[in-house]
Amino acid sequence: MTQFDKDLRESDLSLKSVVDNSQSKMSTGQTQKIKLIRALLSNPDLLIRDELINNVDAESQLNILQFLSTWVRKHTLILISHKK
Repeated sequence: MTQFDKDLRESDLSLKSVVDNSQSKMSTGQTQKIKLIRALLSNPDLLIRDELINNVDAESQLNILQFLSTWVRKHTLILISHKK
């Protein structure tokens, strides 16, 4: 979905890695990806995300949005973005 497996291999991290915005091994975009993947793995009925794709590369943005366009058929998604 987000080429996250490549990010993990390159940084020696896993989905279990501690994630916060000051994490030196990961970019803000990588942090956003891991938080999204963790949220999706919990299989929520409702997912609310603020600034979901602002710090990820254009290809990952497209992949995430394509995945979510299918995901929303069975779930509710609220996205908040300040992008114009």
